[in-house]
This record gives sequence, C-alpha cells and structure tokens, in this order.
Amino acid sequence: MLIRPLPAACAPALALLFLGAPADPASALHRDALVQGREASCARLPSVQRQSIDRFVEGAIAELDLVPGLALAVVKGRCLAHQRGFGFADLEARRLVTPQTVFYTASLAKAFTGMTASVMAARGELDLDAPLEEFLPGLTRESPVHGDRVTVRDLLRHSKGFTNGAVNFRTTFVGPLEERELVRVLNGYSTPADGFTYSNTNYALTGEVIERRSGDSWRDVMDRLVFDPLAMSRSSAWASRVDPATVARPYRATRDGFRPIDFPKTDATITGAGGIFSTAHDLAAFVIANLGDGVVEGRQALPAAAVREAQAPQVDLDAEFFEFRRFAYGLGLYRARWGDDLIVHHFGGYPGFRSHLSFLPDHGIGVVVLQNEGIDGNRFADIVAAYVYDLLLGRDAEARGAERLRTLRVAVAERRSARTGWDAEVRRLSARPETAGLPLRTYAGSYTNERLGTLRIEEDGDRLRLVWGDLNGTLLPAGGNDFVMDWFFNLFGFQPARFLFSVEGGRVTGFDWGGRPFSRERSPAASPVEVLGWMAGCWARESAASSMEEVWTRPRGGIMLGVSRTVRGGAATGFEHLLLHARGDTVIYRASPSGQATTEFAATHLSDTLAVFENPRHDFPRIIAYRPAAGDSLHARVEGPGRDGSPTGFVVRYGRSRCPG
Repeated sequence: MLIRPLPAACAPALALLFLGAPADPASALHRDALVQGREASCARLPSVQRQSIDRFVEGAIAELDLVPGLALAVVKGRCLAHQRGFGFADLEARRLVTPQTVFYTASLAKAFTGMTASVMAARGELDLDAPLEEFLPGLTRESPVHGDRVTVRDLLRHSKGFTNGAVNFRTTFVGPLEERELVRVLNGYSTPADGFTYSNTNYALTGEVIERRSGDSWRDVMDRLVFDPLAMSRSSAWASRVDPATVARPYRATRDGFRPIDFPKTDATITGAGGIFSTAHDLAAFVIANLGDGVVEGRQALPAAAVREAQAPQVDLDAEFFEFRRFAYGLGLYRARWGDDLIVHHFGGYPGFRSHLSFLPDHGIGVVVLQNEGIDGNRFADIVAAYVYDLLLGRDAEARGAERLRTLRVAVAERRSARTGWDAEVRRLSARPETAGLPLRTYAGSYTNERLGTLRIEEDGDRLRLVWGDLNGTLLPAGGNDFVMDWFFNLFGFQPARFLFSVEGGRVTGFDWGGRPFSRERSPAASPVEVLGWMAGCWARESAASSMEEVWTRPRGGIMLGVSRTVRGGAATGFEHLLLHARGDTVIYRASPSGQATTEFAATHLSDTLAVFENPRHDFPRIIAYRPAAGDSLHARVEGPGRDGSPTGFVVRYGRSRCPG
C-alpha cells in the first residue's frame, strides 16, 4: 500500500495542534516537571531562529517527499532550546510526530551501550581492560580471536583485531546465539582485521559482557545507569515494553509515495549494537549530559569520569561521512572535524528509521533528529542538523542548506534509477510467480549452514516462505529451481537475494544463497515412513460416471494409515484398507482390497518426489507408485502384466479434496 502525506500547507498547522501531547500521563508529569525546570533557567532559541528552522524543515519535507515525519531537538547552553515535530508518525492513522514520538534509533544505541559500560567502570563494576575470555571462557587464544588479549575496551572502540560476519548477521537479523554456538562461530569463522573496524558484533558482545558481569539483562542495566538518571522516561531497549501507539511507523520512500514497512525487530534482535527506542526530547537529555560532564539541571546525573571516558579518543581512524571527517572513536561516540569545528556524534540507520545525535563541545550546542524513513531519505537527518548548526553559528544556512538538498535530490534519482530493474522484477514475480521446477512442497524443510545456522522454508500458497528468527521473507519462484527473496529489497532496496536450489535424484538437497551453501537437514524421524508425509491428506478424482477417493493420515508412530473407495452410479464398487510401515530399513505398503487377502509391496524408491513399491510375485499390480504433481495433485500409477501377459497399467490423477469433518 502506497500512501501520500497531506499537503504541506496542512501538516504544520495540525502538528502545532498536537505538539507535545503526552502518550502516558504519569511519565508526562515527570517529563513536564523537568521541562519547567529547564525553562526556568534556560532560554529558548530566539523566535526568528525557531521560525527559520521550522520553515527549512517543512519546506524540505514538502519539496523532496522523502521523509513522512521527523522529530527535532536543539540543545544550547546545556538547555533544551527548541523541540518540534514535523509530518506524520503514521500516515494511515494521520498521527502526527511530536517531540515525544518514539523512534527506533538503530546504531545510535552504541552511544548508550558505551556509556553504560563506562558508568559501570566508573563505579568499579566493570574492568574495561579485562580480557574477553573472562566472559566467554571457551574463546580460543589462537589468532585471530586471541580471547586472552582482546579486551572489553577493544570491543567498545572497534579495534578487537578480528571480524565475524556470521555473528554480525545473526545477531542483527535472526536472533541471539547460545553461548556454546557463539563461541563455536567466533572461534571457527573469524577473520583478521587491522585497526578500527566498525562492526555490530563488537557491541552485541559488549551486551553479553555487561550481562555476565552484572547478572542482569544489559537492557535493565542501561535503564538503571543511564535512562533513569537522565529521566529518559520514554526510552527503552526492550521492543516488548514500548507502546506501539507511541512509536512512529516505518516507511520506505518510492517514486509513487511512501510504502509502509513491516518492522522486523523484536527483543531477539535488539542488541547492544542496535538499538534503543527513544524520543527527540529524551535524547536531548543525553546531549546535555555529554556537554556538561554528566550534569543535568544542576545535578550529577552521570559520573563525570564516565562521560569523559566515553568521549575521549580511544582509537584513531580516517574516514569521511557526510561533511564530517572522522578521526577518532571513543566508547560509542565518533570524533570528527566539520570544517574547523569538533563534532562528537553517533548516528543510526535501519529500514524505516534514521537517527542523528551530535554536539559541538566548543560551542555548547547539539542537535537530535529522528525520522521514519531510512533508505532514500537517509541523509536528510544530517542535512537538517547541519542547517541548524549553520544557523546558530551565523553561517549562510540557507544557501548551504539548499545546496545540500540539491545534492541529495540528485543522489536519490541515481539510486532509484539503479533499482528500477530490481523493482520491476520483484513486482512481476509478486504478481505472477514463475512455475517452479518441482512442486513447492518438495522445497519445504530445514536447511543449515555451518556459519549462519538453521532456517526453515515452508510452503505458502503459490510461493515459499523463509522463516529464520526475525527474518521472515517470501521466496518467489523465478523459474526452474531459482527463487527470489523479496525481504532485503522491500526493506533496504538492495538487489533481491537469489536462492538456487540443488536437486539430486528428484530430491532437493540444499540451496546456494550468494555463495553461502545451505544443506537440507534430514528429518530426525524414527521411521523412514516420515519421508512420505507429502502423501498425507484427502485426494479425489471426480468424473460424470464415477469417483475415486484416497485418504492418508500423516506419519505418526512410524505408520501411515490409508483407505480408498470407488463409487459408480451411486454405489461403492470397491474399497481398500492401506498401511505404510517400516520393516527394518524397508517401508512396506500393505493393501487389503475389498475384504480380500492382504498383499505387501516393498519400497524400492523413496524420496520427496517419488515413492515406488514392488511385489514381483503378485499377479496385478506388481508396481504401485505415487508422486506429487503441480497444482496440489497426487498421481498414483499401477503396473503389471495384463491377462495376455503383456505389460499394462494406468494412472489415477487425484486432486486435493476437503477432508470430511
């Protein structure tokens, strides 16, 4: 569903009507008391500056059509000097953004994880220079992991000396790893890295360290040591504790409007690397604390030593982001040059969200920008922050802001042009999937990669569904054994991921995803009968003259029970009791037709796509075979010698029917 916002002329007026509306009365009283305390000793920005900021943001949102909604907070002189919401938190519900609207902040969480660790260190609760093996005892001391040498500080400053893409991916998108699995993957699949190497793995591991040292969830420790002292009452690292009615809905900007995104994050994939849920109002308190050595409204909210340690340069680097020349990293905070000014900052981005938190220590000013679009509008938050700084520092904010918007407009056009082919392919396959090389049920099952773990693929109508922790996407048949997954494209705009399944002897044995091989897991069933689960169900073939029905139970207890009947002219002309069971390693097909003697057939071939049973001593039939067919069908074939001894046989083409009851 694509949504267009209200005309720009309507949005500002509506936003002013709802500006500051509290989501929770109790926390609102607490918050309002703090605001009144700040305003008693703090001055708001002059009205001309507030109006200039609001006009720039409103105009840019309307002109570029890249961001549905945005929350802004400006800090000056260690005070909250301006805050404002723009646009919509939820386009469908017409819910407006306010400074108290909750946004997911993604990697901005690293600043809070770093501060939590720094506060613990200042309180004597955590040694930042303790080796990692102290918290994960199974870590190898061999290169490149060096569990006896890599420290907590190395994690926090992204200089641990190795990377691990598998842990990064799994903790970000799939879910947590149990300690044994975490240690196995770190030991077996890490690669060397020199100097500063930014990675979510580092802060996911820091969360593990905090939990092992404190005995509590890292989220609760963050609440106790950072959020509570700063009165950040609407902030949490628990997805499950955030009221959905207060959270901005994520969107992806397209040429045709804004496309809502199903936010895939749960508590399982919220780590110390990303992210927390917060508001522009709450995050302003964090900026104030950082500008004042932990002092907020005259009280020491955070230990001064912890704030200085988090901001201090811990490792050198040389990288450019936007207009910022990054030269060092602290404990969750970058240090960069912006022209002649020092800017301390951390940002975060995830599909549907973008966060910007920064401050200029030498000028005592800071900016927070939160928005609910994080792909095409990704750079918008930085442009807004830069405009605010230019305005407050007396620079030509209008000309510089206009040039940044022009550059962004060109970049977005180029990015969208590059995605045109991918978008067309996903749309085409979504509307009319290709025919798969095998019945879809044949691809269903569990698949494992030694680095990336185990996932499930399930049949879902005329397509497949990949279920992998929080990562849950559709596999669209693209012809043959090739499938396209829409998940990464719908969220990130990335090229659609391709899954190429391998088939041997009619059986799907695995798939390749971009050079990552996954092997199909054999069911740990106690009986080989389990492989015939695709035969289960009610099947029928109807014609004007007759009907044939066959019903099989699901495999259970090592057997499958079956029954069939044939009806002609309203009267039953035949019926059969059937049984599939194992005898040693062989599956036996037992048939008792119309009360006659039971005949047994032994399996000569069993797979996900074919079952063949034979009894060469029986008169007719001697071969009974079943196979799944396209269109949710089951074909049964019988063969044997005719009355004259020549080979004969026939095929019954069943379609799935509604089971009685």
